[in-house]
Amino acid sequence: MADVKQRVLEILKVGQMFIAALAAVTEGDKPWPRYVSPKIADNLTLRIATSARSNKVAQIKANSEVHLTCGITDPRTAQNYPQIQGKATFSTDQAEKDAFWEDALKAYWSGPDDPDNGVLGIEPYRTHRSPLDARHGYRRVGGVGALFCDPSARRSSTCVLSRAGEYCTSLAEE
Repeated sequence: MADVKQRVLEILKVGQMFIAALAAVTEGDKPWPRYVSPKIADNLTLRIATSARSNKVAQIKANSEVHLTCGITDPRTAQNYPQIQGKATFSTDQAEKDAFWEDALKAYWSGPDDPDNGVLGIEPYRTHRSPLDARHGYRRVGGVGALFCDPSARRSSTCVLSRAGEYCTSLAEE
């Protein structure tokens, strides 16, 4: 698991907020992604400030399975990005809210004691680092928002974002 942690933490910096797409499960078992700003700890646990009244909190209370795609801030320089599956919980514990609080959150809440402020905690159980560079057999096709194509594909129109399973790791197996 140390290798998995190292690869993820090379991209996502401990204690710093970053942008990620968080998918939760809606009624009817459909995925619903949205942008969030989590922080990651050195044990890969993620925390996200959120409104207690948000749809994602209701969805997570009904089904705790979540998926995050993170690490790309500029598609022109994208190389690797982690995908993380985990179980989420929602907390309004004051100590947890105080520990996560930073001034940037004042745009949404009056302070860590705001009754609408809460923290999602995500315990990962599987991670996948998706490579998007030539070292892993991909070449960039086009500019911003480009696809990455596998040059070994038999047809030039076969474009993929990553080779399935190449860097896929179950944290429980490590």
